[in-house]
Amino acid sequence: MRLTVNETIRKLEGKNLRQKDDAEVLRTKVLLDYIFCEFNTDIHEFTKTISDNKDPSGIVLRWLNGIHAMKPGRANRIAKHYPGSEDIYNSPVFELLKNKPLSRPDLKKIATPYI
Repeated sequence: MRLTVNETIRKLEGKNLRQKDDAEVLRTKVLLDYIFCEFNTDIHEFTKTISDNKDPSGIVLRWLNGIHAMKPGRANRIAKHYPGSEDIYNSPVFELLKNKPLSRPDLKKIATPYI
């Protein structure tokens, strides 16, 4: 995988590279879009629902802006409030979009439920 200009500079400066996977960011955005449309909610209601009326870290905005990607544990907690969202999050298409090679067994594992 190639490094962006900013990543190259950070590497040369000895700083940590951000481990942001574009497929994971897309997964997060698709999930949020599904929740907002399917459950007819907005960002404020969503934030209240998942974080007890507060979001001091601003994580929801960072998800929407593509700065961070949602982790599986958080997606599972969200699925308790928004049924069906786990199906979107766990869709195999996001594994296929990742910038990494897939072995035959991995591909078979992903495709088996659909064959």
